[in-house]
Amino acid sequence: MEEETQIIPSLSWLTDDLITQILIKLPVKPLARLKAVCKHWRRLISEPRFIHKHLKLSVKSDHTLRLLSKQLDSRIGYASIRALDDNNVASYEMVTLGTHATGCVSLRGSCNGLLLVDVGEEDFHLWNPLTREDRNLPSLPGVGEVEFGQSGVFGLGYDEVNEDYKVIFSFEIVTKHEIIMRYMIYSLRADMWREIEADIALDQPQHDSPLALNGALHWFSYREDNSRKWPWWYLVVFDVASEKFREIDLPNKLAEGFPVQRLSVDGLLGIVESKTEWRTYGFWVLNNYEDEGSWTLLYHIPSSQPIYFERFHTGFFWLWEKGVILVLQHFKLLLFDPKDCSVKEVCLVDHGIRSTLSFVESLVSPYRI
Repeated sequence: MEEETQIIPSLSWLTDDLITQILIKLPVKPLARLKAVCKHWRRLISEPRFIHKHLKLSVKSDHTLRLLSKQLDSRIGYASIRALDDNNVASYEMVTLGTHATGCVSLRGSCNGLLLVDVGEEDFHLWNPLTREDRNLPSLPGVGEVEFGQSGVFGLGYDEVNEDYKVIFSFEIVTKHEIIMRYMIYSLRADMWREIEADIALDQPQHDSPLALNGALHWFSYREDNSRKWPWWYLVVFDVASEKFREIDLPNKLAEGFPVQRLSVDGLLGIVESKTEWRTYGFWVLNNYEDEGSWTLLYHIPSSQPIYFERFHTGFFWLWEKGVILVLQHFKLLLFDPKDCSVKEVCLVDHGIRSTLSFVESLVSPYRI
């Protein structure tokens, strides 16, 4: 017995800092299993500081980027976007939102691994599909079903100043004389909704999921102009910390065109533009948030086949290293490679895909900040 004891090396020399440096490089699932090793490791992996360090590494790597999809048969699952690029879909895994029927689940937004979903009118949830944690948000105060039915913008973002996750929900109240926009904010730290006043007039906000980037939410809006053939497009930006709105003008060529999607390009705000002939796509980036003149056209890409963009059913997910873009079109998932202008279909599931949402792998909990 004494000899066996000597063979097993002592781990007492491993400090918490050294253990942390090793563990933060592991994916979420192995970390969940390692929580069962001992109480000390469970406490270490559950600490906010550890979760924050793990998240900082995750957002810098496309290896941790996941694609959640809702199929036409209403089942929900996710896979590594990197695996899709490598044509390996064996890692696709089905998930459920507690006891809720997945057919009722609508995907609204994501931020730092947390997903904003709703499972019916006035029933919002914050959900981490990897840890399987799900938090039902409080009911919206003073909002009736009629008002809820006139829904507009949903969004989930992170307030770095106050270290808080916030949900924004706007909806329209239509009267005989006017249309009034109301804006509700949910704070995870306070666990409550409150109404805010908007300091911007939203003309025609697009009712898709905003892009969460650099502490702000972004979505398209446009103004009708009788003197123009096409509407004038611009970006609405909501700063999650200050809870203020502002506009970002698009380049004239883009504002008069058809911007179809926002995406993150190596941490910069990117815009995809679709030309009327449907076979040419422009990729723009904003190099400086404070300078609306810093829009740069990366390139125009002629596609080997037409991709018909639909605003509510098209998703873009930029793979940083290769520049490959995933496009959801007509319930099919396509890989679009700007380098050789090729388009190929990814056979992710047997049934078609209804909607998608990208998220980063993380330990962030909807119950703890």
